Amino acid sequence: MADRAAIFARIAGLIEPHNKKGVAVAEGTSFADDLEFDSLTVMDLVAAMEDEWDIVIPLNMLPE
Repeated sequence: MADRAAIFARIAGLIEPHNKKGVAVAEGTSFADDLEFDSLTVMDLVAAMEDEWDIVIPLNMLPE
């Protein structure tokens, strides 16, 4: 199993193409407030994460 730092690095890598403002990504970074992602961008990111790890993230978990 991958460690936390490796998983965070991969998630940051998936965020990078959508990070148009070049905001430094940290564990506390907010998609809406810091990165200014709209709902479509968040859904694209979720789809990329699902593909990366071959998982399904239920829509009711997204607000969390």
